[in-house]
Amino acid sequence: MAKGKGKKGKGKGKGPVGPEVVTTRTIIRERERCMCPRLGDAAVRSERADAIRLECVFFKIRRAVVQGKETLDLSRSNLGFVPEELRTVPELRKLTELDLSRNQLFGSDHVFSMIEELNVLRKLNLSDNFFNGPLSERCTKMVALEDLALDGNQLTELPENVGDWKLMKRFSAAKNELKALPESSAAWTGLTYLNLRNNKLAALPGPAMRHWTECETLYLGTNEIAVLPDEVSFLTKLRELDVRTNHLSHVPPALSACRELKKLHLGNNRIADVPAEVLAHLTEVEELHLYKNKLDALPEQIGSLTKCTRLTLSSNNLRTLPDAIASCQSLSELYINNCGKFANLPSSSGDLVNLQELQAKKCPGLKSLPNTAVAWANLRELDLRAAKKQVCKLPPELIATLDAQHCKIRGGVQKKGGKKGKKK
Repeated sequence: MAKGKGKKGKGKGKGPVGPEVVTTRTIIRERERCMCPRLGDAAVRSERADAIRLECVFFKIRRAVVQGKETLDLSRSNLGFVPEELRTVPELRKLTELDLSRNQLFGSDHVFSMIEELNVLRKLNLSDNFFNGPLSERCTKMVALEDLALDGNQLTELPENVGDWKLMKRFSAAKNELKALPESSAAWTGLTYLNLRNNKLAALPGPAMRHWTECETLYLGTNEIAVLPDEVSFLTKLRELDVRTNHLSHVPPALSACRELKKLHLGNNRIADVPAEVLAHLTEVEELHLYKNKLDALPEQIGSLTKCTRLTLSSNNLRTLPDAIASCQSLSELYINNCGKFANLPSSSGDLVNLQELQAKKCPGLKSLPNTAVAWANLRELDLRAAKKQVCKLPPELIATLDAQHCKIRGGVQKKGGKKGKKK
């Protein structure tokens, strides 16, 4: 038996100290599971908490029955099953909203077998449970559904007859394993919101998109989509489109029909150019994200984005910006980080009088800013940090102007001939 190395082990009359006790999280969990006398209290508390949550569930159900409520929230209740009362109590048939999110529900067939008789249910939230594999076909019997949330499960497939949800307005199934959206979704003529982020979609149902004329929000980021269908031109009421982190290589000219767009996310794709006609028509855009693509240049029509407040162009092959950038009078944030070939900002960029933040980190070709930069009266943050040696030279008068307006300068170096500025 090894002797202890601590001070206590060296005291008079002390015997040898035993081996160090190592306790891991796994050991602790096993002790709790086995009701170890030392840690059993934690398991007892956990069981009591579960019992209290279950009692709360039945209390909410009883209250809904007595008060004739049309909404029932059973979220975060640690449920592993759907209470039988939802199927057997006639008074609950008038429910229009049911929230079962953040529980431990496992089989979608079981869940829908218990709630399919709720004939007037319009809103159903089943997010963050443990559904896996194909979604049960029983779900399409709930023909009154207008709002369905299935986010944060492990669903691999939706039923082919999702078109039975003819009243569907908001559908969300983000963070699943879906590979396709059924063509029958063409029946969702009243759809206004669709969220399919973080799935495995390889394509979109073009013919179905022709019927989504009311759609305002379309989230498709982090999938495997290679082509944005031309049918996107039918989404004339679209206000936000997110297709970031996909496999897009070009932007379809048909996107120019979406003239109500406010936010357009095209970042982290393989886009080599943006059609001039698209920029010319998207005059309502307030945010345009084109970072992490393969852009060599932007067309002069970038100047059509007179309402754009945020423009992200980082991690591209850009060498400069068009002179027409001066027309983007609303621009307050401009990001051109990590553009290895970027060499200069045009003199016309001095007209961006509302610019508040300019980031041009890791742009080794950017040796200076235009003299017109002194006109950036609202600039509050300028980031010119290089990977190693600072290369962008700032004239003393520009530094003095920016300091006077409390602009935080990071990186860059002051030109010779003036007092050296402090490194930020």
